[in-house]
Amino acid sequence: MTYAESGAAIRDGLTNLLRQQRVQFRLGGSGVPALPVETTDAERRDAGAQIRRFRQTVLTWCHQAAIAGDPEADDPFLDHDRGSRTRRPYDRFRIELRRVISASTSDLPTLEELSTPQDLPLVESWRQVAKGATLGEHDFFAGLESGALSIQQGQTLLKDAAAVVQAVLMLDRRYMSTPGWQHIPSPGRLAWATMATALEASLDPPDYTVDIRGWRPAASLVRGPAKPGLLGVLQAEHNLLVRLKALPSPINLKKVVQSQRLISAALADITPSPALATRWTRRATTHELVFNELRNVAGRVGDGIHAAEEAANIRLRLDALPEYLRSEMPERDSPIWTAFDSRFEKIDARLADIIEAGIADKTLLRRAHVPRLEETSPELVKPVRVRFAPIAGQRGTDLATVVRERLRPAPATPAAPPEAATSRAELFSAITSRAAASAPNSASIR
Repeated sequence: MTYAESGAAIRDGLTNLLRQQRVQFRLGGSGVPALPVETTDAERRDAGAQIRRFRQTVLTWCHQAAIAGDPEADDPFLDHDRGSRTRRPYDRFRIELRRVISASTSDLPTLEELSTPQDLPLVESWRQVAKGATLGEHDFFAGLESGALSIQQGQTLLKDAAAVVQAVLMLDRRYMSTPGWQHIPSPGRLAWATMATALEASLDPPDYTVDIRGWRPAASLVRGPAKPGLLGVLQAEHNLLVRLKALPSPINLKKVVQSQRLISAALADITPSPALATRWTRRATTHELVFNELRNVAGRVGDGIHAAEEAANIRLRLDALPEYLRSEMPERDSPIWTAFDSRFEKIDARLADIIEAGIADKTLLRRAHVPRLEETSPELVKPVRVRFAPIAGQRGTDLATVVRERLRPAPATPAAPPEAATSRAELFSAITSRAAASAPNSASIR
């Protein structure tokens, strides 16, 4: 779950909560004269306590976002070193959030609470928000941590956290009639810090590419029997990508590179997309160059037997393709072509990492002929003596150049998800509409 998914879950849930009026009625209490009371004060008190635990989770996420989004964030335990007059809006926002979290008497919800659907729709909406915040905490250790974001990405994250806090403050006032409800202490201080942070983070245009960051589950093997046709080839290609997590030996590395040359050439001949055909033909040529450079490379580090098995599966399933394609041929816009192209880029990047690391660590060695005979050889005709030397620093070697200039994919330009602004705009609309509805009218001001 990336930040796009966890952040949208938080914002969508809060938008839904802001649109729900008559809180006591939704908790089963009074609120509509024509309808009976369905819950007792004790039950509504328990529901309110559970909502406060869910709220604590959301505020904890906001505090973590305030640290991750600020490139100049101080150590959260050393905020007192900056004087109150010199604190920036981001500092005050972080300090106020920590104050509110520390002053709360509510604990964080248990795993059972977060995973168990609630009977009351209002409490269920809070559970979904807290679940998104809990899952979103993984993002702060996988690409969304402090110092890993650009200035614009950090400002976007801070603005998102400020919007979430604004929504929580508005809901806090709305739940005042809930039995046993505990308000956020000194909400005005947090509200001013939140407003200042939102204004400061809005000075530059938002960078929604922050949504593509965050935690992703590791790719796993596609087990089971081979799929028919191209799906079987794609299955073996995907499994090869997973198997390449382990360092292959030079012999098995050559088998993998050779399988990539064969699959690129075969798919370039049958794909209905001219752009993909051109790209994959060039890829086949690149892997042929890499294979030729690896002919005289050896080493004793690595294994990669499972990667070699998947490479063999690719060759076997490619041989069975012509008979399958006579009866079924994917369309040009079929997602299978995009899936192949995505796996190709990831495998090329992984192979480039493996080869460059082997050259740098001197675990990949190049065979060189010494101008003398191997006198200890038992053969009648003595062979030329062979020695193995590190590849780095040798003259006339093109392996590193081919890997750097042709094998490694060009860095992709990050693109924000197309729906990145939707949930943010809906939450902003819900906040501003409720703020306008609660503001005094012009007649009362006069």
